[in-house]
Amino acid sequence: MTQTTSDIIFLLLVGGKSSRMGEDKAFLPFGKISTFIKILIKKISFFKLNFFLSLRKEQLPRYESMVPKNCFIFDQFENIQGPLCGLMSAHHFLTSNYIQYNAIFTLAVDTPSIKMKSIKRLIDRYQENPNVSGLFYRTKNGIEPFCAIYNKSTLEEWIQSYYQNPSIEFSLQKRILALEKTTVLINLPLEEEFFFQNINSKKDLKLYHR
Repeated sequence: MTQTTSDIIFLLLVGGKSSRMGEDKAFLPFGKISTFIKILIKKISFFKLNFFLSLRKEQLPRYESMVPKNCFIFDQFENIQGPLCGLMSAHHFLTSNYIQYNAIFTLAVDTPSIKMKSIKRLIDRYQENPNVSGLFYRTKNGIEPFCAIYNKSTLEEWIQSYYQNPSIEFSLQKRILALEKTTVLINLPLEEEFFFQNINSKKDLKLYHR
């Protein structure tokens, strides 16, 4: 693979099993003519940065017509659960393929309403603080781990700690709290909190479409 370089890389997390929803949330309707994943790809594309999809290999048939083949990153670590697997797999893939980057911006596929200004604010703050371990929003419910920026050095440390001790903490919130002294925490404006809500079930979807 040709070596490429990017300051920030977007990682759209689509690898969840959607057990509460009963179907892949990425393809749920967003408005009358779009879907969750299409609207998020459109928002990501606005920033003209490289992006990848984090997914399980068995999901590929549904996604391969949506983005180029080199945009897929498959889960690499079978004994790591949840979005942490996606993040660590992304770092492993990018470094193994000589794709230089400085940070990963994560977005969850079940947050299609996320505001562009929420994304841009994090990017702008990262440009001011490129050496911190991560940039995260703080809400009334705690630290937001998905609309967030993770520094490459942080992910490298997590990979190395995994190799030394595979029995690791899966919770991103707990891992972020452990980094607190070296992160930037931004208070999310109250009027933007609604748009960070994850749509996890049919009930959530009905409330969303009201």
